[in-house]
Amino acid sequence: MGSLQILNGFRGRCALALCAAVAFVLAACGGGGGGGGGSSVVCPSTAASTVGLTLLDSLCGSLSGAKWSSPLTNLGVSGGAMVASSQISNAESNTVDGVVYQTLVSVVHGGQRVSTLKADINVPQSAVSRTGTAEVRAVLRLLYQPPNDRLFLSSANNLNSIVLEVGLRDAGNGLEALRNTRHCDTLNCTTRTQTGMTITDPGGFTAGGINTIVAPAAYDTTYTVTVSLNETTGILAWTIAGGTFGGGVSGTVDPAAYLAGNATWAALGANPLATSGFFNAQAGTRVFDLSVAGGGDGSITAGFKNVQVGFNNGAATAFDDFSGVGGNSGPTELSSAKWAQGPNVASSFSTLSSGGGLSGHVQATNSATALVQNFQGLTFNNPSTINTIQADVNMATCSNTAAFVAGQKFNRFDVRGIFYNDGTAGNAPSSALGDVRAILILDCQLNTAFFIIQRGTSATAFTTISSASNGVPIGSGAPVAGNTHTLKLSWDTTAHTFTFQVDGGTAITVDPKTVNVRMTTAAPFSAGPNSPQRQILWSVSMPLSATPATATTDVTLSNVYTAP
Repeated sequence: MGSLQILNGFRGRCALALCAAVAFVLAACGGGGGGGGGSSVVCPSTAASTVGLTLLDSLCGSLSGAKWSSPLTNLGVSGGAMVASSQISNAESNTVDGVVYQTLVSVVHGGQRVSTLKADINVPQSAVSRTGTAEVRAVLRLLYQPPNDRLFLSSANNLNSIVLEVGLRDAGNGLEALRNTRHCDTLNCTTRTQTGMTITDPGGFTAGGINTIVAPAAYDTTYTVTVSLNETTGILAWTIAGGTFGGGVSGTVDPAAYLAGNATWAALGANPLATSGFFNAQAGTRVFDLSVAGGGDGSITAGFKNVQVGFNNGAATAFDDFSGVGGNSGPTELSSAKWAQGPNVASSFSTLSSGGGLSGHVQATNSATALVQNFQGLTFNNPSTINTIQADVNMATCSNTAAFVAGQKFNRFDVRGIFYNDGTAGNAPSSALGDVRAILILDCQLNTAFFIIQRGTSATAFTTISSASNGVPIGSGAPVAGNTHTLKLSWDTTAHTFTFQVDGGTAITVDPKTVNVRMTTAAPFSAGPNSPQRQILWSVSMPLSATPATATTDVTLSNVYTAP
């Protein structure tokens, strides 16, 4: 794979301009670029039946926040920097719905606590665009949350969380340095305050929105940002240096009063941020719209370099210089030993709109210490209104040089959803416990299609309860790789059964409520899901091995139809 491609501003609608990173500053695209409205582009039509279905998105343009809660995104390494991009059109209101469109990676901490995260951040003006009330950010973040509040849905598991976020933003007044801190008092963090936090900020910063202060900054300028926790005193601190900030300006946040007054935090004992309260240390880009009406468009590409990390109250030391040598990430992928995205490695991935649909890319390199998997894709907005998903996909690249291990080596595309709960005692909103998930999979390594039905066995984890009799005929008979296939997954809200179909072939209907030839464990219907979710994903997986191997999946996705 060559140098990572970067979405430059996402200004095109159907054919987006691409630019490569040059050193630490992203080069602007030449004239013409991706065009304006894409009026000359003909979007592909589906060959599958659409009876009873409604076209949600042809995916021949930018993603709309009214349809998707995930952004167009790009992540990888180029020019000795991690480069992260996020873009969304018609953003949902963050204030009303708590939706954020983001490309974030977390420090792999191996059970340690990240007490300091430091990096150089550069935001090129050519790689930012926004309209309306959209806001774009490139940031470092420290997150803390009581362990019992860490639930399945990442967009709705923020209860009692504390965040210190520092970096750069554009909310309509040009680039600004920002400090944001808050604690969340609701699951989706639509209620967030600084009550009980004693905050000291430097001069020159002014109020910039909810729990945020800002000061003027400059595009195409490198800023060194640090976020940290003094685990002895329990006080959070931050610094931003470079540009007009010179050697740096600093501030502090003391959450002691909030922690003492919150029963969940207080139950964790003294100074809980320095013990079990640490959750994540993140870097990346974010787009959202704080207005009640929403509707803004935003895109941002930023470079992150010279990352330093301090663990367990130790001094920050070199963590990743993205050079590709000495265990550092690069030249095009992030190291799975250093960075993760949720439960997955964060090697490299991208989603971008083109004339023929949405192009998805995911790549990873194996590890000598652990199974490596990378899942990327699209998440539906308002999932509870969707009970049938149909989508066209062409898996153009299906490369995986790892040795075969069943269930651990694959290149896949799937449609999936969490559709109901079996009534397991102890379940709660946004928890996966008792939720039932169905997945329809195309595997281009095995050249086959099959389904998996899973049940949530904890707040965050699922276990497969379907049997090995889970094949789904590919109606067209064409090989999985290099051909367009149509996947259809349905949930019958009356009979409480799943139906799986590929290319109009024989539909496989499964009753998950009983033990049968296709189910090893029954999951009786009780109610709707605690953690409703619908997704379309592409992925790679490689077993652990000391022998170097790389896997790549490239897909073109189009014509997403749905039904209630």
